[in-house]
Amino acid sequence: MVTKYIKFKGSIKPKGLTLATDAKLKQLKNTGFRQGKDYEVVSKKIALGKNKGGIVKKVIKGLKKASKSHAKQARTLQKAIRGK
Repeated sequence: MVTKYIKFKGSIKPKGLTLATDAKLKQLKNTGFRQGKDYEVVSKKIALGKNKGGIVKKVIKGLKKASKSHAKQARTLQKAIRGK
């Protein structure tokens, strides 16, 4: 069985991870939260934020392999990421 967690969006930031139990999901639904808009049910790795930048790194790698103009886009994207 895979353990799922709730990742809140926006300004809601709980101190720890929240397990996505049936009771908790029902409670969120009854209080007006909507899945996809206010929260997501995700794996632990995503809930902790350990996969940030994975897709961006793949995009940069692909841009570097392309033409010179695309390589410049890759450098610009890398600078923007470092600035964050």
